[in-house]
Amino acid sequence: MLNTIQPKKTLPKKEAVLKSFRNLLLLCLGLCFYTGAYAAPEPLKIGVVISLTGPFVEDGAQKKQGIELYLEEHNNMIAGHPVEILYKDDGGIDPALAKRQTTELVLRDKVNVLAGYTVTGSLLASTPISTGAKVPIVSMVPDFPKILASAPYLIRVSEDLIQSPRALARWASKNKLNKVYTLVSDFSVGHDVEKEFRQEYEKNGGTIVGAGRIPFSSIDHSPYVQRVKESGADAVFIMVANGQPAINLFKAIDERGLKDVGIKVVATGGVTGEHALNAIGDAAIGAITAFNYSEAHDSPKTRNSWKRSRKNTRMPGPASTP
Repeated sequence: MLNTIQPKKTLPKKEAVLKSFRNLLLLCLGLCFYTGAYAAPEPLKIGVVISLTGPFVEDGAQKKQGIELYLEEHNNMIAGHPVEILYKDDGGIDPALAKRQTTELVLRDKVNVLAGYTVTGSLLASTPISTGAKVPIVSMVPDFPKILASAPYLIRVSEDLIQSPRALARWASKNKLNKVYTLVSDFSVGHDVEKEFRQEYEKNGGTIVGAGRIPFSSIDHSPYVQRVKESGADAVFIMVANGQPAINLFKAIDERGLKDVGIKVVATGGVTGEHALNAIGDAAIGAITAFNYSEAHDSPKTRNSWKRSRKNTRMPGPASTP
């Protein structure tokens, strides 16, 4: 799905519920426990490892919101079992911490299901714990298909990272953006997305004229954007963490005048999620994005979810919707 960001007049309606969560957990229940016909239903304990602090706090907040909206809609019950959520804050990119938290949730807290996670490294560090204890993981990490083959108790409800960068690379080539500069967050997912874009773009005849990687510690992105401006590129492909990193990058793009010199912005869709567009403002106008989901999708469930989420001060975003 390719999108061109246009000036906003009204906020689109939202899909903010973890739509696949229930069906996957129903499957997991059969693996976890059985209660007799006349016994009181046991609680379903779900350990959720997400970022509640650090550079991915927006991602974690969206996931938490999606879970809580879903449980609110279903009276905190799944398949007749009351649900108990145990949250752990992995702080961002810290696989060792995520693994330790996963171990605690499985061995000490005796959770029936694990869920969430922030980056591939944290998920990979935690899957051996899941496999050894035979506790399913419902992964909300955007990832690559090969991850699933290595973990028999792993189920993914988020998008495939191959889709967006490849679609954007083909679009850029087709639309005669012959020279592209890539600019991504400096972590494993950013590197992998950059690689997928580069390979597809070059296969279709395009030339990469430069590449930049932005550390999470960076607040001022102007030096990175200035290099893009001086590169002679027709476009810049960007993939950064949603929330504040994306806001900071678009601010620098606007201040350095990339549009004034004819450099198009091509980006993965999470960068321009509705939760960030108000803060990004007019700097996002004209950006070309590709994503597997649009918050503007009009359906009865979307309308209902948006109506229910109005009472919440946080707008739903892409990570709320797996």
